[in-house]
Amino acid sequence: ASDHEATSFWITNVHNNFIGNVAAGGRNAGYWFETLGAVVGPSADLPKNEGVIPMYLSFGNYQFKDNVAHSNRDGVRTYFPGWKPSELSVIEGMVAYKNAQTGIFIHGTANVIFKNALMADNWNCATHALHNSAPNFIEDSKCVGLSQDVLHRFGPMCRDGIMYTYNEPPHAQLVLRNITFEGWAEMYCDALALYTVEPDRDPYYAHATLHATDLFFDHDASKPDIPCSLVEETGTQDFFFEDVDGTQGSPTGAPGFLVQDNEDMKAFLPNCIPVTRPGS
Repeated sequence: ASDHEATSFWITNVHNNFIGNVAAGGRNAGYWFETLGAVVGPSADLPKNEGVIPMYLSFGNYQFKDNVAHSNRDGVRTYFPGWKPSELSVIEGMVAYKNAQTGIFIHGTANVIFKNALMADNWNCATHALHNSAPNFIEDSKCVGLSQDVLHRFGPMCRDGIMYTYNEPPHAQLVLRNITFEGWAEMYCDALALYTVEPDRDPYYAHATLHATDLFFDHDASKPDIPCSLVEETGTQDFFFEDVDGTQGSPTGAPGFLVQDNEDMKAFLPNCIPVTRPGS
């Protein structure tokens, strides 16, 4: 964290238990994992910390479970240089709601699983940003765009759901399993959204940076799409999604590919069916 944008829980060592806490009203994040390449401060002189690299510590017998974050900028974030535990580590039962930006922000991270999370009324549910070095996971979780509370008090507004960058390498993908998207029927925004940061980086195919199974949407318009704004911003013309089971907006209900409407992408696809959604 920083002196002028404090975080409620600034976590530099994951060998602690964080169970049943509430972080609210922080200028920055509710929980910030900022593990480093060496132990710092007076603890660095303790014999037991010799050779310890906090960045690579896994939870082991410790837990991060049933914590809540609301009314912060971000609910929980892992930030560069990131947290890269040597073994898969589970953040269980995270509830992040009504945060000004992101419920869950993942950056410079690897081998972290968010399980049974509830992300609601944030500007976006989760963001999988750059510099991740291995897959991260969100499983058995719910992403709520607008709850009835916010909808009744403020009316419809555009928010994004789970965002992931298109220009990460395939080995650093975001993996989604059994995610329910609710609260999108009043909006025409992306429940699952591509976005770009550092557009000059070497791009990778968008499908390689996301692997998703068992996604459930309460509104067809919020299903995966290729936003025009991304194409216009980057000039890239080769985005595509594979819909392996025909559940993500195929007009025929059959497996297939969602590709951009240009001659290069359709060169060997003579029987394309147009699919148009707001902003696509």
